[in-house]
This record gives sequence, C-alpha cells and structure tokens, in this order.
Amino acid sequence: MRNEILPTSTLEALAFEQKVTLAKEIATVLRTNIVQARKSELPDGEASWKLRITNHTELGSNDSIKNPPPMESSRSARKRQASS
Repeated sequence: MRNEILPTSTLEALAFEQKVTLAKEIATVLRTNIVQARKSELPDGEASWKLRITNHTELGSNDSIKNPPPMESSRSARKRQASS
C-alpha cells in the first residue's frame, strides 16, 4: 500500500476502518443482489437472456411483494383523525 493511504492518527484510523467496513458492506450487497445478463438471439429470431447467477446471489421469494399487507386508505385515515 502507499503511505498516503495509510492513516497517521487515531482519528484517521477510525475513519479509515469505517470506510473499509462500508466498502465491504457495499461489496456484499452488490454480490448478493446483482446478476449479470447477456442477450442472445434464438434461431427463430427471438431474443432471450442468459443470466449469470452465482452461489452468492440471493434468491428471494416475491410473496411479500405479491401479497402486501392491507393498507388503510388515506380517506379512512382522515375520517378517523377528524373523529378523534
């Protein structure tokens, strides 16, 4: 490593450690949530996508998105506030 990058004081060392931790957290999010895709042409002229999914890729369920909990409408909330 270059000497310019290395921290020289305790305060700089703390900031350096925080930045290293942040960089590691960002790398983890990118590694688990981003996939690579490549477009390929099929013989019949249609396009398809080939995905590169690794062991680190997070394969979640979309059930929470498909079936969100019911939300109270803003109209109902205003009525409830007015009656309070």
